[in-house]
Amino acid sequence: MADKTEQDYKTEMVACLPAVLPPDGEAALAMVHPDIIDKSYCCGLRYPDLLNGIRVLSLGCGFVRDCYVLSKLIGQEGLVVGVDPNDHVISFCGSFLKYHRKTCGFSEDNIRLVKCEPDGLIEAGLQKDYFDLICFNTVLGLTQKKREIMNQLGLVLKTGGEVFFTEMVASSRIKEEVKKEQSLWGEGLAGAFYFEDLVTMAQEFGFSTPRLVQSTDMRIKEPELENFIGGVKFSMATYRMFKLPHDRVDQTAVLVYNNPQMDTDYVNVIKLDSRNTFQKGAPVQVDAETAAILRISRFASVFKTTREKEGQVSEPCPTNPFVAE
Repeated sequence: MADKTEQDYKTEMVACLPAVLPPDGEAALAMVHPDIIDKSYCCGLRYPDLLNGIRVLSLGCGFVRDCYVLSKLIGQEGLVVGVDPNDHVISFCGSFLKYHRKTCGFSEDNIRLVKCEPDGLIEAGLQKDYFDLICFNTVLGLTQKKREIMNQLGLVLKTGGEVFFTEMVASSRIKEEVKKEQSLWGEGLAGAFYFEDLVTMAQEFGFSTPRLVQSTDMRIKEPELENFIGGVKFSMATYRMFKLPHDRVDQTAVLVYNNPQMDTDYVNVIKLDSRNTFQKGAPVQVDAETAAILRISRFASVFKTTREKEGQVSEPCPTNPFVAE
């Protein structure tokens, strides 16, 4: 069966979020084989900061491009584990390992491929408390096993680790009659998270509040379908959330972003979410959860506590993609 094109979709999801890459991301993308780029027509590229040397799980590596870009960004000392339940995807991704290794100048592969369902990570042999970062695009919205997947993510992620993901989210809960339409699952409409339910479920499984990084409204092309869905609005939204220790002591703090190893315009600022950007050297008063994230995660290496009692006050954690920023 031929791959879908943009015209086949009932929403404008194929143009969902544009790729906006820092210089190192552009360089990594340029090293990806053209055949892989041709297969990656759907979601734009988005990756978090501070990736060098970390262990990454790429969940649902049907977006094969992401595995290879991440591989370059983490470097020879890091590891990308690409997971997908499809034999063809695993085979296709694996066929470019040698090309990628030579292009990047690596002495050995830093990509490992595993065939499994996203709700069966432990059963497939992945280690608990192992990964620093989990990335995926539109995985949760394609299945009814959201809770099972969320549980598996919490098991394989290290304390302090991050989940960076893009999903179709809804402005209200999807009606049961819509969920019964199998054709609407393939685009993430029937399985879209009500954004407040996403927040609740994430916290239930030990994650911080999902922080909205970027979003774009999705327009349903067919008026009849829009009426059937019942006025629900949809957004393709990128979030990030962190696995925090249960016994942490929550307290506010004044923190300063300072990355002494880099001195370019790009790393003079670091974006935590759609509302909060930290300027190098500028003290910022942050709430207790934000303080915990920046002290416990990989960002601890570039954020320091200051004794200054005043500074710019951080914005509340954004979660709702349907309100104007």
